[in-house]
Amino acid sequence: MRNTFFILLVLLSGSISAQLNQVKFIQGDSVIVVTGATGKVKLNREAFSFHFFTIPTDEQTSTAYPAKVAVTENAMDTALSAIGNKIKAIPYFGEGTTYALVKDIGYPKMVIASYGNHYLEYSQGSFESVNFYSAEGDYLELEWRINNVLYKKETMSFAALPLKQVYMIVLQDFNKNNIIDEGELKIITVQWND
Repeated sequence: MRNTFFILLVLLSGSISAQLNQVKFIQGDSVIVVTGATGKVKLNREAFSFHFFTIPTDEQTSTAYPAKVAVTENAMDTALSAIGNKIKAIPYFGEGTTYALVKDIGYPKMVIASYGNHYLEYSQGSFESVNFYSAEGDYLELEWRINNVLYKKETMSFAALPLKQVYMIVLQDFNKNNIIDEGELKIITVQWND
């Protein structure tokens, strides 16, 4: 009930909390926070964690508030995700495009492709794709640990990845209307330090 009431407040106010609208990249002692709809981060060619905030799963209705993250090498793919677009019409967010999870691990690899997404959800006591990091007020901070990549059907380290940058498209449909609304989308250019 509490989560349903919160969602109603978000819908009535027409805005998304500043906390819900931020993501973090953590690598070693470095923390990079992205708060806008677009951003650019520079990372070393090694494992990192991606953090995002979400509303806890409503256990009464089983309503989850996942982040869907598509990672592509092609900047033109990002144009498919825009405010007002229907989510199901976007090739990497449509039905049947979620990558399979690895049992008890989630997504240890970041898949770089233009045809699917990582479905990042946490529901205590069930099969999760991310780790619980902290609870802050009405929100959860969740962590996706990324150890290596899957690129062109080959698993490799970040050091072996032949790309200088990728594009992370992060979608959280908080109001469940299947349309990208203001505050539900982030497009982040991830560049690698060489």
